[in-house]
Amino acid sequence: MTSEAFTDGDPIPAAHAGKIIGDRGLSPQLAWSAVPEGTAAVLLVMEDVDAVSGQPFIHCLAAIDPQVYSLDPGALSGTRPGAGVQVLRSSMGRGYLGPAPVKGHGPHRYVFQVFALASKVTIPDGVTEGKARPSLILATVDGPVLARGRLTGTYERLNRPMTMFSGAQVATLWRYPVKSMQGEELNAADVTTAGLRGDRKFAVVDPATGKVAGAKNPRKWPGFLYFRSAYVAPPVVGADLPAVRITMPDGVSATSTDAGLAKLLSAALGREVTLSAGLAAARAEDLEDASDEVITWEMPSGTFFDSAPLHLVTTATLDKLRVLYPAGRFEPRRFRPNIIITTPPGTEGFVENDWVGREIAIGAQVRLRVTMTTGRCVMTTLPQGDLPHDRGILRTAAQHNDAQVGVYAEVVAGGRVTRGDAITVLGPDPTEQVF
Repeated sequence: MTSEAFTDGDPIPAAHAGKIIGDRGLSPQLAWSAVPEGTAAVLLVMEDVDAVSGQPFIHCLAAIDPQVYSLDPGALSGTRPGAGVQVLRSSMGRGYLGPAPVKGHGPHRYVFQVFALASKVTIPDGVTEGKARPSLILATVDGPVLARGRLTGTYERLNRPMTMFSGAQVATLWRYPVKSMQGEELNAADVTTAGLRGDRKFAVVDPATGKVAGAKNPRKWPGFLYFRSAYVAPPVVGADLPAVRITMPDGVSATSTDAGLAKLLSAALGREVTLSAGLAAARAEDLEDASDEVITWEMPSGTFFDSAPLHLVTTATLDKLRVLYPAGRFEPRRFRPNIIITTPPGTEGFVENDWVGREIAIGAQVRLRVTMTTGRCVMTTLPQGDLPHDRGILRTAAQHNDAQVGVYAEVVAGGRVTRGDAITVLGPDPTEQVF
């Protein structure tokens, strides 16, 4: 396997790096030879084997006609692929995702591989082309691999100096007891390895499919964001969770211990549902705004989180979005963060993008590790309370920050977080303060 853009082991040119870091995101020219007789399909995989998560991150997955021996630049585009190329879903989105490693994390190796397969690549039943996650596609590969080609390129993002200043604080805290429902604003909360104590511990489930119901599929579940949820008493670490009170759009309410709750929820949602306090393997559905297709995805085992236990958004990011689209109301409740961080005057742009891979200290006890930026979906555009339906919200984020708003984080050390607590962003060396 070869490329006109780089040789094996050499850096990948910036033109082929990710759009999220301001480059073109153009897939490189690629070629291979000696495809053996009997090949039914060629499977192309591009992985970042040095991803921060410790697990390879798939940047591109494509099935290619065995008569195709080379790809022009841009042929792995998710919207306009080259002839004989069937572009499948990557770890995040569809089509080629250019390198975008964490700043200061050193050079990442991006491994391109082509596999000559004795059988065609198939799409799992019930999943549309380009929407099946890589693990599902790879699980369908049947029969021997007849041959393989491999090409490795590198890409590194050096740290630019970060402005040294103080003043970042916890502006407010939010907990969402029931997934996809409005939550409760807090002055203080306990943080555990599972996030804010009591966050997203309940979910509405469709017993007909076993899937979690929610606002991410508004076509099936309209009006979900008009439901409210709050605990009847503050959750305490080490004790059982108290009951959660759910208020319907018409103002009627019931608690999770009330025998008639499922009936009330079913009537309000227009189909039979139940309230669950935990599933070993939860699945949910998203309505993708760009393609208008519904995809099914799995939540982290034993949780009702999308990707991580905590979600952070800065006021700098919200302010930037307001400047870019003045008619839009970029209020925190559209993005459902757990922690809103006030950044000091003069801080501009999507500052938390640069925090991926770093640790954050909150107050004297809590330490978080930022794992990835947060991709947004149609849910951010939906009406709730006095907020109108507005597709411009998601469109603005997509045009200016690759549809990323805020960051996900995991908990390194738990403790108590209070409104006004100081925020410190640490460097790759946790003793180095950079924010």
